[in-house]
Amino acid sequence: MKQFSKTLFIAIFLGGFMLSSQSFAQVTWKKPLHFLYKGTMTGYGKTMYITMGFYWDKNDGNVAGEYYYGSGKNGTIDFDGYYNAQTKSLHLSECFFSEDGQKRYTKNVFQGTNSSGWFKGNFEIPSERKAYKIALKLVKVYKR
Repeated sequence: MKQFSKTLFIAIFLGGFMLSSQSFAQVTWKKPLHFLYKGTMTGYGKTMYITMGFYWDKNDGNVAGEYYYGSGKNGTIDFDGYYNAQTKSLHLSECFFSEDGQKRYTKNVFQGTNSSGWFKGNFEIPSERKAYKIALKLVKVYKR
C-alpha cells in the first residue's frame, strides 16, 4: 500500500507539473519581431487577452505580423495592413496562406489608432456583425 501511495503521489506531481508547464508554453513567431503589444479585447460579456507581434518593415506604411488569443496554444493568426504616420491610424486585415501558398484574406479587421505606446480601436467580424474593443500596450521593442 505504501508503494501505491508513493506512485500515486509521483503521478499527481508530474501531471500537475506538465499541466502548469503547458500553460506557459512559448509561442514560436514565424519571423523576427520588431514590436510586441499585449492587451485585451472586450465585448459581448467577454474579455480575451491578446498578444500581437509586428514584423520588421521598410517604414513605407505597410505592416505585417501575427497575433494570438490567451496562451497561444492554438497557434497564431497572420495579419497585414497599413499604418498612416500622419493620422496615426492603423488598419489590419486577417490573412492566411492556403495549401497552394496563396495569401487569402478573411473579412476580419483591426482598426484604430496607435499613439503613445497604445493601439486602441476595434476588431470587427462582419460575418457575425460583431465588433470588439481592443486596447493593446507596447511591451517590447526588439533590436535587429
